[in-house]
Amino acid sequence: MSPAEVEVILGQPSSSQSQPIPLVGGTQTTYTYQNGASAVTIIFKNNKVKEKSGTFGS
Repeated sequence: MSPAEVEVILGQPSSSQSQPIPLVGGTQTTYTYQNGASAVTIIFKNNKVKEKSGTFGS
């Protein structure tokens, strides 16, 4: 999925950060969605989802 497709489903992230990927080239972007004690982090490499994780609090 692309960042635009993720935003259609989850909305705008609470925070985002982009940085170049050393040696390989391209860009890595991290979206974080925060809601109280719960958070979801999605990492894009060259505008494709590569990793996702979440913590879900009470």
